[in-house]
Amino acid sequence: MVACRRRLELQEAKPEGGVEKPRSRAVLCDLGGVVALFDEQKILAKLQGIAEVSFWEPGVAQRFTELKELLDRGRISPEEFYRGLKETVGIRVDFPAFATVWADNFWPNKEVIAALRALRLHYRVVLISNTDPLHWEFIDRSFGIGSLFDALVLSYRVGSIKPEPTIYWEALRAASVGPEHAVLVDDTERNVVAARELGIHAIHYHPGMDLEKEIHKVFGTLDGTSPCEEPSGASSAAVGTTGDPARPQKSP
Repeated sequence: MVACRRRLELQEAKPEGGVEKPRSRAVLCDLGGVVALFDEQKILAKLQGIAEVSFWEPGVAQRFTELKELLDRGRISPEEFYRGLKETVGIRVDFPAFATVWADNFWPNKEVIAALRALRLHYRVVLISNTDPLHWEFIDRSFGIGSLFDALVLSYRVGSIKPEPTIYWEALRAASVGPEHAVLVDDTERNVVAARELGIHAIHYHPGMDLEKEIHKVFGTLDGTSPCEEPSGASSAAVGTTGDPARPQKSP
């Protein structure tokens, strides 16, 4: 079978390892539910096991959601999050024990990790995640996830969460591409919809998806060619194949 050949726009500088990357293409990848998997029901069951009050009591679920959003935005520290939960549901363990219960709930998605390693040989790969310090530090320490990416855009560091525009612009800035030159991979539909509204190509990820194939398919379409066809000599009229990438500006 003839090997697939794709037209790549290469920049002169080579990254570490001597592999050239097309600066005009970037993969923006979600963390939880894509690179690192988890079971939300098991997390809630573990939290309930160290709490005196049910998370299903009136007002408790709403307060939990509010505290989690503040944590994800970097507006409160993990210790403040713990104290807020302790006041709300009566957490019975100290902070170090709580931190373990909260964070130790993820396992690596080996198929996606392998796909990202392959994709990074050709494209910029940027992590874009709604996460908090405890979750991120556990995942990176346990699985070395950070080494898969050229840049990390974490909600608690940038003060914005998906599906808000700001965090997408931060990811585009980190990738040095305009929205038409990037593809988002996310398991949450509203985040995919929000990305598309900004002009970012987006893939709604689900387990078992051949992510590498799907990414190449998107970029092959941008180049005006099938992912497994040699591009013709004619210039492409596809979006994003000519000119310099637009410099994304931070959303107000």
